[in-house]
Amino acid sequence: MSGPGTLGAAMPPQEDDAQRRAKDLERLQREQASAQSLAASTIGNGGTLTVDGNLVINGTITTPGTLSSAGAINAGTTMSAGGNITSTGGDLISSGGNVSGATVSATGTVTAGTNVVAAGQVVSAGIINSPGTKANTVTVGYSAVYIDSTGNMGGNTSSRRYKQDITPIQTDEAGFLGLTTYKFRYIAAVEELGAAAPYECGLMAEDVVKVAPWACFYEADGTTVRGINYDRLVVCLLNVVQDHERRLKAAGI
Repeated sequence: MSGPGTLGAAMPPQEDDAQRRAKDLERLQREQASAQSLAASTIGNGGTLTVDGNLVINGTITTPGTLSSAGAINAGTTMSAGGNITSTGGDLISSGGNVSGATVSATGTVTAGTNVVAAGQVVSAGIINSPGTKANTVTVGYSAVYIDSTGNMGGNTSSRRYKQDITPIQTDEAGFLGLTTYKFRYIAAVEELGAAAPYECGLMAEDVVKVAPWACFYEADGTTVRGINYDRLVVCLLNVVQDHERRLKAAGI
């Protein structure tokens, strides 16, 4: 054995070259055995696996504990952890799926070839973009999805079983009928699309808050109006319609 890095290559020919070659061979065998042992070994013992840089695996990442990286986590197939899957410094990318017993979290992009499954939360510091969801048509048992002030998404319930302090709303009929509808274009859409930006129709939250503050939502300061919960507004318009119906009947019309 006289390849680069071996003792035989570093020394001039000697009488004991055969012994050196034997030692080189023994060392190579030990390195190969060590590599094979590492390939078949388990890192950790059900605890936390922490990587300060990027973690790239061409196969499957599986740990009964937590999988955490300060860089990106990239797997050729499936990532599976009994605890959290967390990438604090980049993307979380899996050509298969991401499966976690707790939280799936990334400061960058979470990409999976199939499903992202978590028994706890899926947390993103950025925007959650799902073209598949937009393309999917639901036809059975569907309901609206809402987002609260902390960024949590969920459904809404209408059953009396979930409510208390139930009181009829006194609708400001004159105020509701005085609201003006507008057509407009969003500034962000014009900045992105220019003249091709589409027109929308709706109300101005600054008008609605004067009539129905409970139908609006606000900035983090709790006072600056941000938008309108149109579903709440429409429900209360029933009061206006019902009042008109009563008056028409009273007038014999």
